[in-house]
Amino acid sequence: MGTPPALADWQIFAPEAAGFSAEFPAEPAFRDVVAPRSPAVAFFHDYRLARDGSVFFVDVIELTPVMRDALTDREVVDFAAGVVAPDCERGALREIPMAGGVGHETTFRCPNDVAMRLRLRIEGPWVYQVAAAGGPGFIATPEAARFLDSFRLVER
Repeated sequence: MGTPPALADWQIFAPEAAGFSAEFPAEPAFRDVVAPRSPAVAFFHDYRLARDGSVFFVDVIELTPVMRDALTDREVVDFAAGVVAPDCERGALREIPMAGGVGHETTFRCPNDVAMRLRLRIEGPWVYQVAAAGGPGFIATPEAARFLDSFRLVER
């Protein structure tokens, strides 16, 4: 599984116009995900770092006005959680305080002994998915907590 990244190496990452900041162990890769664009999803940007057997990511999803107007916040959360890990078993969803508002958190058990801890925050048409994933025990490490707790919304 490898050793988690040293906490001292971390840096704040705040991509221009993405609406968030978060601490990553190194600069994440950016990907404009085209596949989920549909009448529901206007765009989907992924900021991801895989390192030492673990993965840290923030997804920024803009829902179309038709989709956002049709769904409650809870339905948006269920939709987003279903997109992020369709092959995994999802744990209970719970509301949690997040900087500047309320978010939702859940865990996933995935194939190959991978576990993921996912936080979701809705802000208007924007859905932010913040996750740490890795092998057994990783989602309970200080590294996973640091990443998840570092997420902040910033002015676009």
